Amino acid sequence: MVARLKKQIDPLGKQQNELAQQLDAMTKGTSAYDAQQTANVNLKSRISTLQNQRDTLMGLDMAAGSVTQEATPPTGSDGLGLVISLALGGAFGIAFGLLAAWVRLVFDPSPRSTGDVARAVRAPVLGSLPRGAAKGLLAVDQTGSRTAEEYRSIAFRLAYDARFADRRRLLVVAARDASAQAATSVATNLAASFAETGKDVLLVEADLRAPGLSARLHTTAGRPGWSLPADTDDNGWPATRPLTVDAGEAGSFDLVAGQRVRNVARALTSTRTTQLIEDADESGSTVVVLAPPVLSYADALALVDRVDGVVIVCDLRSVHRTELVRIRELIVGAGGTVLGAVTHDEGGHQARDKGAAKGSGRRAAGSELPPPAPRPAPPSNSASATAPRP
Repeated sequence: MVARLKKQIDPLGKQQNELAQQLDAMTKGTSAYDAQQTANVNLKSRISTLQNQRDTLMGLDMAAGSVTQEATPPTGSDGLGLVISLALGGAFGIAFGLLAAWVRLVFDPSPRSTGDVARAVRAPVLGSLPRGAAKGLLAVDQTGSRTAEEYRSIAFRLAYDARFADRRRLLVVAARDASAQAATSVATNLAASFAETGKDVLLVEADLRAPGLSARLHTTAGRPGWSLPADTDDNGWPATRPLTVDAGEAGSFDLVAGQRVRNVARALTSTRTTQLIEDADESGSTVVVLAPPVLSYADALALVDRVDGVVIVCDLRSVHRTELVRIRELIVGAGGTVLGAVTHDEGGHQARDKGAAKGSGRRAAGSELPPPAPRPAPPSNSASATAPRP
């Protein structure tokens, strides 16, 4: 850079000398002299700038420095290390996962386990049905079935409950509409399980808003043991003589099928209904009453004071803990007792919605389904009156 600056300064010095000679030959005060004088000043300024740059570069110390310590390449990475990093990452991951699980547990209204259900209803969980078990109606007559054994276990736990063993009057209700089918299966299989132990069982379908249990069971004409006198009012329910249900190897039990009435509350609180349920006070008799969901209708609450205990059927995926607490408060407030709960899991709402959509599509396509069993005509009032319960 110094050499390049010198090459620029030398021609400019020669040019400046020539201008100085020309100025000496010119007359001062003329325009040509002034122009040359200005050019000479500019040239001197340019030469002075270049000389200053050269002097600055020549004043730099270009001598080699001294080495205080030689650098050595690192043998490994600088940090906590692989083992410590994995340990800290795992610890933070576990802590964050526990925090997320706690937040979900606090803000998720659904019960996470059967223990949450037991704490909400303040009663034990009598049993947990296998997935898909609530879709079937009678499973007790199936030999070696896991679902049948679960129903038998529930029946034995109820039989050894002191609150139920004396008079054996049981009310089965669903927590929500999503568990109505499961409650029907529980009531039917409990009746078959009690009949299997030698009890004289009567199943009362107290769902008078959407009855239809008799059409789904193998029924025949009823026995005179549960006969009632002729109806003196216009309710039309319960029937004077129940039907007999064939439960296969479990035996048989009687059924008082529900039917639509004009005034549901009056029919459920009538003297005939009370007399029918009180028949369980006799030795060897058991009455199982099936009612609509508690949170949908007040029908179950109208029957609470006529039974000895209530079994709540709920789906862990559809019911909330606050709803279970409210159901228990309603039952206790009506004078009843919660004997326990039965849980089931149908695989979530999406699976049920898909199954319902497929079923409706098959019916729309014209698939042939077996017709329901015809309901036998009830006997005449005179025949019922002449055959009272022994």
